[in-house]
Amino acid sequence: MERAYEMGAAYVREKTGKALDLYNRILPEFCHYENKCLYDTFVKGIPEFFKWYDIQFEPQNTILTLDYPLLKDISEYTGIDKIFEFIKSIGLEQKFLKLFPAGYVINILSKDNRNWQESMDNICEIVFTHVIGHIMLGKSLTVIELKETDYFYMQEMFEQIALEDIKKHLEVTLEIYIKNYYENDRELLNYLSGAISGIVVRLKNAADNKVLGNII
Repeated sequence: MERAYEMGAAYVREKTGKALDLYNRILPEFCHYENKCLYDTFVKGIPEFFKWYDIQFEPQNTILTLDYPLLKDISEYTGIDKIFEFIKSIGLEQKFLKLFPAGYVINILSKDNRNWQESMDNICEIVFTHVIGHIMLGKSLTVIELKETDYFYMQEMFEQIALEDIKKHLEVTLEIYIKNYYENDRELLNYLSGAISGIVVRLKNAADNKVLGNII
């Protein structure tokens, strides 16, 4: 029993060290794109976790509510496992967003929501939706403002092609995109792939309601 406890404690100590190391590697170039929720959760919140985390007596206590939402569900985790998954996910989001100039990202965020600074939405998902929309239309990512004909074309696409086929096409396209621009980072690919289904449904709903211009 005591040996099992010691092994468990050693695991928690090692995981805490890994999480802190990862956090310290992400933080210097971290950008919150003026989003308060992301800043408060990552820059203010995470250090408080490491400050108060009790490895010995409460290793399962996550301490933080982690208000900033991720593109993956980490609700099954607790304590340092949850914090580690959160930090790792933020690192992947930062890697994805860093491909674009900060002003470009903010432009997309402000187009999606004029109050993006106070928004509690995942900013990576908003930019990723923009990217997916452009990929579907075969448009350069440098084109921020699309034309009415582009939106009409996408509306027709959703009317004529099954959602499942669109998802499959995007999964293949995303793999090529990650290979070309992110050195084939499989973790990033897996992280973003998990969001495709939801984004495609969101785009379809926007197409059905003729409000695609609000999100891409």
